Amino acid sequence: MFKKNNYYFYVFAILSATYAVLVLALPVRKLVLEYYHISLLGLRFIELTYLVPQILIWSAAFYGFSKIKEYSKSISKYKDGQEIKYIGFGIGALAIGGPFNAVISTILNAITQYHDRLIPTVTIINNYLSVILAIIAVLLIGKGAYGLMASINARTKYRELLILSIIYVIVVGGFCYLVFHKLPSSLSFGISNKPIYYLPNWLLLFTLVVPYTFVWFIGGYAVLNIRAYQQKGIIYKRSMLFLELGITLIIISLVLLQYLTTVSAKLATLKILPLLLIIYPILALVALGYISVAYGAKKLKKIEES
Repeated sequence: MFKKNNYYFYVFAILSATYAVLVLALPVRKLVLEYYHISLLGLRFIELTYLVPQILIWSAAFYGFSKIKEYSKSISKYKDGQEIKYIGFGIGALAIGGPFNAVISTILNAITQYHDRLIPTVTIINNYLSVILAIIAVLLIGKGAYGLMASINARTKYRELLILSIIYVIVVGGFCYLVFHKLPSSLSFGISNKPIYYLPNWLLLFTLVVPYTFVWFIGGYAVLNIRAYQQKGIIYKRSMLFLELGITLIIISLVLLQYLTTVSAKLATLKILPLLLIIYPILALVALGYISVAYGAKKLKKIEES
């Protein structure tokens, strides 16, 4: 029987490999090739330049998850161990949920090439899969972060909470403005002609906008809790700083990715190069976040073993 760690790895590997095969094997609409003025081979190359970094990012996330899991196991006799485990499972949810959602989304989008009437349903499903994954991951990270802070009776600083609140209001305000006032009603640039969300405003508000803003707040508050825990430490202070930085970058990337989805109609009018120049820096930010989490967890494990 496989060990549990091996089981997680096999699930992750199968999902990632399946996604890679689907991206490179499924047919492409001719309208896409005509709009961007590239050949099928050229498009496959571009897909490969996105696919490889994406899988590397998921791999970094999974590595971070495995390292946090190892560290939490090494301190399982302490209360901190259980809380660190929750953070690890939050990262693990993103690591495994990322390729899972990508596989489902790729299959569904391929089906819509032959059944246009399913486009609204597929769009709604893809949006809900993304928000559900974000909620699960951030709730786990938030629970672990709050537990760490509470375990040593630490408290977040008023000034930091105030700064978080101001940033949160600005980010949420900008997001709502884009969603409800500035978005074009459809993507109309020769490739597709479809609404971005396919939901009435009231349903969009309560089932996507509110959940995403909830995710961002819990994520930001989790960072402050980890910071409060980290600042009270002595031996683990520097290593926890990497964990804090990594989770901060992950939360920021979740915000940016949703902003990108919201302005996807504008992005769709761009040519390939400008589009990639927007996407790749965000991918690099995500990767840096997971690498930082993994590095911090690895250093914590070494300290515990020494």
